[in-house]
Amino acid sequence: MSHVTGIAWRRILLLAALAGVVVWSIRISRTPQEAGEMVIAVHRRPERAPVPRAPTVQTPTRPEPTPRLHLAMQRNLFPQQSWEAPAGVAAAVPAPPPQIPPLPFTYVGRWQADGQTTYYLAAGHQVYSAQLGQVLDQDWLLSAAQGQELEFVYSPLQQTRTLRIGDPLAQNQPPARSAPAGH
Repeated sequence: MSHVTGIAWRRILLLAALAGVVVWSIRISRTPQEAGEMVIAVHRRPERAPVPRAPTVQTPTRPEPTPRLHLAMQRNLFPQQSWEAPAGVAAAVPAPPPQIPPLPFTYVGRWQADGQTTYYLAAGHQVYSAQLGQVLDQDWLLSAAQGQELEFVYSPLQQTRTLRIGDPLAQNQPPARSAPAGH
């Protein structure tokens, strides 16, 4: 006869419990039709015993509360949703008109030779040499140079931006002295 130790006895008990749980879960997971049972749902209101009415003061009666399930069935819990505005509703705020972007150029300098002025402009790390009537960055037309300003036309919107060029070399030079007369 073999002697069953305490640990082995616990293992046997745990295996038996596990087998019982598996059998129980299989049994409750089957539907009544799989089990061969017939289920008939009967809904009956509990009958109330008639209560003798005594001559008392009448209290206002409340309507019988409606079951919550009935209320939930009357309301659509998952209505259809759309990003589009409902038909017949005009947009509340019209879209703003397109705006001209800021001028991407900074003035670097200019060069005059043979009656032509070439302006040097920088946009980020790119340096451009431009003359009047030239298109830069596919959208900016250098249209005019008046005094200390360059005028650019943004082609997609036909709007203008002005760039102040204030030539630092011309502004910081001292005025030319004329030679004294008689020398």
